Amino acid sequence: MDRIKTIALFFDILNEKEMQVLKHWIENSVEDRLSKEAIKILSSSKEEVEGMVASNAYIITEMEEKAEKKGIEKGLNIGIEKGVNIGIEIGKKTEEKNKIDLIKEMLLDHEPIEKIKRYTKLSEEEIEKIRTPHSTLKS
Repeated sequence: MDRIKTIALFFDILNEKEMQVLKHWIENSVEDRLSKEAIKILSSSKEEVEGMVASNAYIITEMEEKAEKKGIEKGLNIGIEKGVNIGIEIGKKTEEKNKIDLIKEMLLDHEPIEKIKRYTKLSEEEIEKIRTPHSTLKS
């Protein structure tokens, strides 16, 4: 902001013709929104330039604070989402382990395979994998 102020005040020494040439060049070579702001600054008095620079510095600080706050909120939301997904995964794994433990208990109690299938909704092949020590299912 101090640089802009210094530049704008430097341009104050230009005569009217030089100022018109500079404004025309800015209008034709800088993005529209920025050119309008630059021309507004160039057309202002020394006091107005100092006020604009102070105002712009405040706006930039405010924008930085909003961006930081938004970034923190986004980070928290991502963290919460990841936490929920991890919780769901842990829940699924725990549910699977509990089901396997239940099947093992039912097998130890010599419950019929048909009964185990009915209560666990697993196939006979899946139950047999749990029965064998080299099961491909996690326990």
